[in-house]
Amino acid sequence: MVSPKIDEVDNAFLVGYEAIDEGDTFISGFNTHLMLLGYEFSRENPCVCPDGGSHGHWAWCRWAKADQ
Repeated sequence: MVSPKIDEVDNAFLVGYEAIDEGDTFISGFNTHLMLLGYEFSRENPCVCPDGGSHGHWAWCRWAKADQ
């Protein structure tokens, strides 16, 4: 499994903010962008946060896709 690359996360953030401007929610835009890139969210995926999520999870935590 592969986590999103930093440029993909950066773009997902931009799409999330654009979603707000269009009257939707940040997370819907962010998540939709990652899904379009082939990533899937699952609580079964390992946490990628440096503190193991003890202070909350990053928006891209537990998003992954199969190795290519």
